[in-house]
Amino acid sequence: STMDFFPNVNLSAGTSRAYSRRYNELSQGFEGSQSYGMNVSASSGITLFSGFERLASLRQSRIELEAERNNLARSREQIIFQTVQQFVTVVLDGDLIEVNEENLEAQRKLLAQIEAFTTSGRRPIVDLYQQQASVASAESGLLVAKRDFEVDRYGLLQILAVDPATTLDVAAPDIDVISAGVSTLVSDEAVEQGIESRADLAAQRLQVEAARKQITVSRSGYWPSVSLSASVGTSYRHPGDYDFHDQFYDSNPSGSIGLSLSMPIFDRLATHYSVSQAKVSLRQAQLGAEKLELQVKIDIRQALEDYAAASKSVEVAEAQFKYSAQALRNMEERYKVNASTLVELMQTRASNFQSSYNLINARYSRLVKGLAVLYYSGTIGNAMPLFE
Repeated sequence: STMDFFPNVNLSAGTSRAYSRRYNELSQGFEGSQSYGMNVSASSGITLFSGFERLASLRQSRIELEAERNNLARSREQIIFQTVQQFVTVVLDGDLIEVNEENLEAQRKLLAQIEAFTTSGRRPIVDLYQQQASVASAESGLLVAKRDFEVDRYGLLQILAVDPATTLDVAAPDIDVISAGVSTLVSDEAVEQGIESRADLAAQRLQVEAARKQITVSRSGYWPSVSLSASVGTSYRHPGDYDFHDQFYDSNPSGSIGLSLSMPIFDRLATHYSVSQAKVSLRQAQLGAEKLELQVKIDIRQALEDYAAASKSVEVAEAQFKYSAQALRNMEERYKVNASTLVELMQTRASNFQSSYNLINARYSRLVKGLAVLYYSGTIGNAMPLFE
């Protein structure tokens, strides 16, 4: 780090008290005596040269910091994608609830018609029973759709780290408008964009550079080191020949300054092993970058294929819904004039209901697949204004 280039400063202070017995020739006996003293000293040292180790370490730390920032940026992109994906799922569930409500309403209207037909004798009672079962099935489908909405809403709250008891009103955006905006962001150059924009790939490349700096750090063991040191201090002892002021400020102050050179002769091959390990780490980082770059290309190409297939599915689903809606209108008219059976009408209505389901799912799937292309190419942030 930067602080490795600064000197260290130490301040120390101490006191002591000593007890002793000595023989006094005048009194012809042993007498006890005591003395005490104190000392204060300050020292500092700085490394002038360490084989470029500090400079390489500083650059390595800065590179690793930038790599972590890129990893953080990629984590944010992942959170954005997961949040938007879950949000789209909740909106989809809301639309499916509306489809089920429309289906239930249509089934109830048909039930009312069949009740009138059976009362007048135009239809057998078995048609009434079958339609009552269809209404019950539609009610069950609506309950399942509402259950799915609540489950996915809780999932969205979990991603947002919000209390599940919180009331969340999901404002449904215009999916067609958002899908059109996403389609303008998806380009054939997505692979090249991913190679240039993916933050995690940039982080891995920075790790390669950091590994190169580690080799320089390890090789510093082959170089000599030069350091400069200095110290000052003073002391006082009682009893003494002089008083405190004379000892502490005049007689006992001392200072030193030194320059030392350390030359490595034999370190039991520790530096050699350290350099070898650093080279292995560099190769591992290079392989990791190559592997990630290949994975990025594969993910983007697969996402592009999925998006193209999803776009085609929307076209097919729109055509199927159009045909099934027309067929349902014709079958309802035929049933009114007793030209078709209830079974035929139920089958046609079920087909129309399924095609409506398929169309909604296809539209939302296309949106999610488009967002996936942007996520894998590292440009999903460009789509966020579409949801505002």
